[in-house]
Amino acid sequence: MRFGPEPLVAAGAVIAGGGYCYLAAGTSPFTTEADVVTAVPMAAGGAALVAGLVRRGAAEPGARARLWPWVAALGALALWELATYAAGFPFGRHAFPTVSSLYDEAARLRGLKALCFALWLALGFGLVLPS
Repeated sequence: MRFGPEPLVAAGAVIAGGGYCYLAAGTSPFTTEADVVTAVPMAAGGAALVAGLVRRGAAEPGARARLWPWVAALGALALWELATYAAGFPFGRHAFPTVSSLYDEAARLRGLKALCFALWLALGFGLVLPS
């Protein structure tokens, strides 16, 4: 069985992505290093998104139908964050954890922080990937 370059490129991308996630997981929040490591995939994703819009046009049929689940999910997440934040005042943050506080707990372990970063990259990749 002979493999073409596609599986090798995909394997290389997965390995490089995993290394990048591990590198990102080693940074401390709100430092220049963390900002740079986070900005690189955001800039690449933004460039890919703009290139895709230019290539196929911003007014693609059915685009609004694919957008509403994202709006609903982000709205639900924002409501959850606000509700748990407000509910936590009399009892403390641990009684009603926000999504960000749950992430803070996970980010204490470098492997879990790398996994969270990888999921964030995968979500961004899924958003800019042509459908």
